[in-house]
Amino acid sequence: MTAQKIINMAASQIGTKESPANSNNVKYNTDYYGRAVSGSSYPWCCAFIWWIFNACGASELFYGGKKTAYCPTVESYYKANGMWFNSGKPGDLVLFDFTGKGISGHIGIVESANSDGSYTTIEGNTGSGNDANGGTVMRRTRYKSSIRGFARPNYASDVIQFTETSVNLIGTINASVLNIRKQPSTASEIIGKHSNGDVVNITAKTDNGWYRVDYPNIGTGYLYADYVSVAEPTPEPVVQQPYTPPTEEKDNVPDAWAETAVQNAIDNKIIFGDDTGDLKLHKNCTRQEMLVFLYRFYKNII
Repeated sequence: MTAQKIINMAASQIGTKESPANSNNVKYNTDYYGRAVSGSSYPWCCAFIWWIFNACGASELFYGGKKTAYCPTVESYYKANGMWFNSGKPGDLVLFDFTGKGISGHIGIVESANSDGSYTTIEGNTGSGNDANGGTVMRRTRYKSSIRGFARPNYASDVIQFTETSVNLIGTINASVLNIRKQPSTASEIIGKHSNGDVVNITAKTDNGWYRVDYPNIGTGYLYADYVSVAEPTPEPVVQQPYTPPTEEKDNVPDAWAETAVQNAIDNKIIFGDDTGDLKLHKNCTRQEMLVFLYRFYKNII
C-alpha cells in the first residue's frame, strides 16, 4: 500500500459529519466498535485513521494491525518501533497536543508539507470551532507549535511507471512557480522549483505528459509539460538552476516599547520560538497559541 492511496481515501471522506451534532455517532465509530455508539466516551479522530487503513486493505500499517482509539497508544507504538519523526511527509500520521499538557490528544494524516513550514492535513472529528472534537472530517492547515511528532507507516514505494522518448528542446517556464519532481507525477517528491521565465534544457519527454531535465546540482528532475513552452535549441548551451526561495530573516527583534515584556517572556519560559529559533514577534498569534502562553504563564510564574 502506498501513502498516496491512503491520502486519497482520507480525502474522499472530507465533509463526513457525526449525526446528530456532538453525539460521536458516526460510521467510523460504528465500524470500529462493531455497533452504533454515542456519547462523550467515543471521540473518533483515531477511529477515523483506523477506518482509512482498514478500508484500503492495509490495516497492518496502522498500529501493527491492532485496534486502538487512543492517540498516546499510537505515539508509543511508532516510537518503540523506530517509526517516529520530528518532521513530516505525505502519508505520515501526525499527532497533536492542543492543550500544552505534553500528551497526544488528536491525530490526522499529512496530505502535504508546505514551503512555509506548515502541513496540510486530513483529520476526523475536527472543526473550525473545536480542533480536536469538532465532529467533521476536514482538511486543515497545521503548524509545528501544536504538533508532537509524526508516525510513519511502512508504506510501499510510490514508483511511477512510465516510458521516455529522448528529445533536445529548450523550455521556458510559463507558470509563476513550477515544481521540479523526482518522478513524473504530482504524487512524487518535490526536489526544487522554477519561477516564471526560467529556461531549461529538456532531454526527454514521458508518455504521461512530463519533460525531463538533467540539473547539474540536483540530478534528474521532471516538469509538467503544460507549464513549459518549448522551442528548438540555440547553439549556445543553457545552464539552468532551480529557483530557490529567499531565506527569511528571523523575527526576533521587538519594538522598543515591548523589549522588557519580551525578555521577561523568554526568561520565564513563556515563549520559545519555532524549530529554527524564530520568535515571530510581529506575527498575530492564534487562539491556540494564546492558550499555550497563558498555560506557561500560570505554570512558571503564578
